[in-house]
Amino acid sequence: ELFEDASGKPRWRLRHRNGNVIATSGQGYSSRGKAQQGLHSVRRNALGAGLLRIETPVAEAEAVADDDGPEPEDAAEPDVAVPSDDEEIASKATFELFEDNAGEWRWRLAHDNGNVIGDSGEGYASKSNAKRALGRVREHIAAADYLRVDPAAYELFRDNAGEWRWRLIHENGNILADSGEGYSSRSKARQGVESVRSNVSDAPVKDLDDDTGGEGDGTGSANATFELYEDNAGEYRWRLRHRNGNIIADSGEGYADRSGAKDAIERVRGYGPDADALDVGNAAFEIYEDADGEWRWRLRHRNGNVVADSGEGYASRSGAVDGVTSVKRNAPGAGEETV
Repeated sequence: ELFEDASGKPRWRLRHRNGNVIATSGQGYSSRGKAQQGLHSVRRNALGAGLLRIETPVAEAEAVADDDGPEPEDAAEPDVAVPSDDEEIASKATFELFEDNAGEWRWRLAHDNGNVIGDSGEGYASKSNAKRALGRVREHIAAADYLRVDPAAYELFRDNAGEWRWRLIHENGNILADSGEGYSSRSKARQGVESVRSNVSDAPVKDLDDDTGGEGDGTGSANATFELYEDNAGEYRWRLRHRNGNIIADSGEGYADRSGAKDAIERVRGYGPDADALDVGNAAFEIYEDADGEWRWRLRHRNGNVVADSGEGYASRSGAVDGVTSVKRNAPGAGEETV
């Protein structure tokens, strides 16, 4: 996990799937890129590293533990664990650019063992566009965390204006709901998610085009109400308004008819309360089970676009996680060729 500490310096930590933090960078970096390079260096060098036993008096060890130890002299520019710019990152895969039967350009990440471990998921009008897309994947893939979408999950992300937002993603890739507005901080966006989680299942529906009022399908003691309405383009949308007047969620898209919008509300009611949440940097892996019972992954940019996917299904979730791990390991240093 890449994060900023209390002093605003980027750091990394290694978190086990049980939630425990089992390693940290120990010092801050001058930039997120430096922290990411330090993380890569640890990945490459940890396996096979020797063990040096340092005998420290108990009292001294406790003192160090209390204040995290002295700040290193090179903390402002920590090149100790950062590889040089010309150091190659080992990879056992190659990005292949190719033109498909429809005349569109695509890329795939082919492992040296012959397996395709990732692909573009969509075609591009030109080779140059495909190469730019490949470059974005190479840039974001190593630092991307992964989120289990089962069957839905919240993503918290920072938009191009620097505001924090959230969206509720279904395992089929559809965006079921979003925050509708930006927040000034990650914590406020997370509070928005918690507000939706706690209110969405009991919220009644009020049809703003119906003078008779709500439909009475809530509990009667709800703190929020779904408002169903027709927009200026003739599409039907919903928004979830808290009793304090704030809109805490909306549909994010329009529906062709009123029943479609109502069905969307029911999906949000069903998935919203229990969906997991993940803070997204520039991109995040979504691991999900498809309609055929196979597990897959896709890499979604914070702008909502899917920029890569597994290309194939796996028999188990752990297989899909292993696929993500392989892509993370091999994509940053993979070569590139046109086939």
